[in-house]
Amino acid sequence: MKSQIVGSCLGAFSASCLTNLLAPSAGDFRTSNKVLAPISDVALTLTPFLINRFFEDNPQVSHFLIGFVVSLIWIQSLVVAFPNDMDKRYYGIRFCVPIFFGIIYVIASLYYPTDPSAGLVWYSSLAGCSGIAFVTAVCVSDLGLRANGVVREKLESLGDELWIKQIVKLMLVAVCLLPIFFALKSEFEFGIINELLLVGIIGLSIASSALQRGSILSAALTGYSIVAIHLGIAPVEFAVIFSAFYNTIWLNRSRKDFEMLPDLPLLDEAAVPSPMPPEELANVRFKYLCNNLVLVSFFADLSVHGESFFLVAALSAIWILAAPIILTHRYFPF
Repeated sequence: MKSQIVGSCLGAFSASCLTNLLAPSAGDFRTSNKVLAPISDVALTLTPFLINRFFEDNPQVSHFLIGFVVSLIWIQSLVVAFPNDMDKRYYGIRFCVPIFFGIIYVIASLYYPTDPSAGLVWYSSLAGCSGIAFVTAVCVSDLGLRANGVVREKLESLGDELWIKQIVKLMLVAVCLLPIFFALKSEFEFGIINELLLVGIIGLSIASSALQRGSILSAALTGYSIVAIHLGIAPVEFAVIFSAFYNTIWLNRSRKDFEMLPDLPLLDEAAVPSPMPPEELANVRFKYLCNNLVLVSFFADLSVHGESFFLVAALSAIWILAAPIILTHRYFPF
């Protein structure tokens, strides 16, 4: 009798929670603290990786996470398609729907046990490795370019003490040469293409143009990071965590952190937020596109597609560095 009462209470409580989470007004962070939406995005992105870390040998958990990841990718694709309507909104649905579909997939796998085909696993792994390679290259390159600006600012603050400035430059070059030489030496066994791509990253990082002043620091950060993940020195989980945080919290920070809306009924047309400017739309779309690529890396196997990771990451880094030289009509702040 007691167990029936407890079960009924838990069932009613779960149904109530589910109903509340699925409400369109649940998790509307447009007028909340500006850190709530980014932290929620990071939590959603990293949740399947953290769960898998502790329950990787449990087939039911694996099935749940597959349903969770696939449904979350679809939801975030809707944000990419309709950023003005969905950005910083519907976080109740974003959390609840992946959990629901994860449970559905677990139940379906119990009654209709099927394993993904070898071809699907292979292509999913390739997509995952390529996706995390692109996002990692974008984030690491941006970090290197920002570091360039900080180093230049600090060196210029030395003023007329030119001898101190030169000593600091020499120390910086000496420190950065170590990871650069390590990267070149480690990739030598993988062929001349890998070496040429690394040389391209280093050359473009050091080269100066009218829009971008080069630095060996950027070359060391970008080259070593890509090689370290490719070789397994840094685990792919490091790339996932770094990319999720950097992409969401720093790289695509909103220029307009939140938009104050009138206190109007939900279905009132006047409550629809004003259109975002084009730059803001591009920011939101790129952020969630990168989050989806990080989620796809849940299926990645670097031991199978490690070379694909390196090629995609290196080519992405080269394009980021070459873009200010090629696209002369664009503004590149670093």
